[in-house]
Amino acid sequence: ENKQKKNIISKEDLLALNCWQLYGVTNKIPYIKSLERSGIITSFILDEKEIYYISYNLLEDYISASWIIQNKSDEELKEYALHNLFEINHEAQIKNGGNASLFSMIAALYSIKNNKECISFIDDLAENEHKRFVIEEYFRTFCWREYNDSLESFIASLDKYKVSPNIVWQIFVENSTKVNNELNAIGLNRLLNKYSLTRRDYLWTIFVNDLNELDIIIKYAYYIEKGNTLESVSEEKIKLLLILFSWFLTSSNRVLRDRISKAMIEILKHRFALCKYLLNLFKAVNDPYIIQRLFGIVFGAVMKRGLKDEGNFEGLAVYIYKEVFCKAEVYPDILLRDYARLIIERFIYEFPHKESNFENKIFKPPYTSQPIPRGTVIDYYKSEYYSGGRGCICSSMMFNSKVKSGGMYGDFGRYVFQAALSYFKNVDEDNIYYYAMDYIFNTLEYSDDLFGEYDKCRSGYWDRFSMRRTERIGKKYQWITFYNVLARLSDTHKLLGPYSDDKKDIQYNGPWNPYVRDFDPTLNIRYSMNHISTPVFEEEPLENSSFLINDVSKDEIDCWL
Repeated sequence: ENKQKKNIISKEDLLALNCWQLYGVTNKIPYIKSLERSGIITSFILDEKEIYYISYNLLEDYISASWIIQNKSDEELKEYALHNLFEINHEAQIKNGGNASLFSMIAALYSIKNNKECISFIDDLAENEHKRFVIEEYFRTFCWREYNDSLESFIASLDKYKVSPNIVWQIFVENSTKVNNELNAIGLNRLLNKYSLTRRDYLWTIFVNDLNELDIIIKYAYYIEKGNTLESVSEEKIKLLLILFSWFLTSSNRVLRDRISKAMIEILKHRFALCKYLLNLFKAVNDPYIIQRLFGIVFGAVMKRGLKDEGNFEGLAVYIYKEVFCKAEVYPDILLRDYARLIIERFIYEFPHKESNFENKIFKPPYTSQPIPRGTVIDYYKSEYYSGGRGCICSSMMFNSKVKSGGMYGDFGRYVFQAALSYFKNVDEDNIYYYAMDYIFNTLEYSDDLFGEYDKCRSGYWDRFSMRRTERIGKKYQWITFYNVLARLSDTHKLLGPYSDDKKDIQYNGPWNPYVRDFDPTLNIRYSMNHISTPVFEEEPLENSSFLINDVSKDEIDCWL
């Protein structure tokens, strides 16, 4: 009991400590969350108050646990845990949760000695906050110790003990690059692939959104982003790291997603053979945010790779040609298609003698996709739609048109979606609006039950000007819908000419007209030039003949290029 009192502190008292001001820490909550993720402190609810337990005292726990394991049989160990450590009462309730870290160390050493777990000791105890705390402390030990059974049994134990998702993901992140560990990135990949888009965004993406530079894995990613190479790291560990980073791409934290992407490019430009491996691994993933960005990352690696590596580059280009373009329907994402085509075009540019392996009409637009059907006319400003996270989507997506609604247009609907549609001829914008809303709610299955509270905290007029890092999950679904609809429109509609009286049809050629690209994989502003010599270029005088006139044909542009 004395140990428990010595090692706990209320949230109110923790935030009031003088050390914050002494060391100039202003963002207290993110710092505390980072300490939690590192296992240094643990939070739990006691008497309806949030309490923090200082759990990082491994040496003392290890010495005590070692003696207990060596001197007690299984039955004695169970009795000791229940009555000496937890002080259970006549109602089978744990009264002392202060020894949770010691029990967790006992469980770890017990597993090494007997090749099985002893968490079942507390199965029959009544539920209370102390038991919940003990369970969470026990599972946190898998951040630093081996799990001796299968991934399936681990998942079953997570379900049985109702472990918090944040603890689960901490375990997988900590074990992500450990080869031959069931809980590494391959295990994470198997687990996350089982979820629907919405369920995974609820359980995983919200966790990823809150990661920052106080987390070691993010600090490591940003270290790589600066151009620091991983020459001493094995190929297997690199694969595992890339798989983990790929799953971070589900994030609606735009800064985090972009910087992870740049880190992956820095890795792949030195491990170019892994590009095809990564695309193949995620080819069936049900989140367009991942697969779209992976193609962008691979294009970045293509442009920045150090060696020509013709064999691997050809294998990559042929793979993309077959998997993306030689299909009855080409994946309906306007940015993914662009990245995929650029990779093939770059290969042909570097190795023109291989051009005959690719047909231009196959990998250049227009492509084949499902046409946009008629959308159901619904007034989305009615109460059953216009609330919570769904209400945020309704406000944001509203077009500046005569669609059935009772509100003003939204920034995304007017200045992003509708603005892009205006480049195409003969588009029924009202129908696109109704179809897009239906796609978000019924195809992507946005759920207010899952995201309502979360998204409401990330919405508001002020958000337009504050450079918020993390967007709503609903905003992620808006972007997915936007790129999907534009891809399908570009397959069936011509573009307007540059002048209002221009009658000629213009074929869509890429997402520079309309300009909807959102990420430049060839540019890395954080790349450190300290360790290399900056190249020096000779300046050549420019003449008027070096430039094209304003209105030229596509053939003249191709000739100039």
